[in-house]
Amino acid sequence: KPTLQLAAGKATLQPGTWHHFALAFHGSQIAATLDNAPLATVTDASHTHGMIAIGAGWNKAEFDNITVTK
Repeated sequence: KPTLQLAAGKATLQPGTWHHFALAFHGSQIAATLDNAPLATVTDASHTHGMIAIGAGWNKAEFDNITVTK
């Protein structure tokens, strides 16, 4: 199955600092925030349940304290 991209963009971040990225799902609405500032809100009902994955491309991104809650 091909990858489906719902939104894209760029953020200016300082290297060596931690940031808070969040995805919130409510029905078919998906909201993304970075450091509590809205990035994007999209609607997609193609996956109603299942596994999650996070990708950051071919760079040195680090993730810490990942939480998934219902």
